[in-house]
Amino acid sequence: MLSTEKFKKDSFSALNNPQLRGNFKRAMSGLMQKRLEAFSDDQEFHKLREIGHSIRANALQKLPELLQQLESNCSKTEFKFFGRKLLIRLISWYWKLHSAIMLKAWSR
Repeated sequence: MLSTEKFKKDSFSALNNPQLRGNFKRAMSGLMQKRLEAFSDDQEFHKLREIGHSIRANALQKLPELLQQLESNCSKTEFKFFGRKLLIRLISWYWKLHSAIMLKAWSR
């Protein structure tokens, strides 16, 4: 398991790596340009983004039911669904992390 100190050291090293930062900046700039090309109308983009947020919120609200449905469907096809609790934790962790990142990005 990665220790906190090793993570901090590796993170600091990565953040101070000019090539890595340049690569990341080019990748993000490219993604932003593709977004502008795909959604030239800013209002339409924000409307679609709100729809996406609603879909995500609805899916998270129904997550236990959806996981039971997934488990049932997997059992029907003779695929045993192990680690349901682990999957729930991973999904929860992902959304907490995603929300924290988005909050930080919007607060700038």
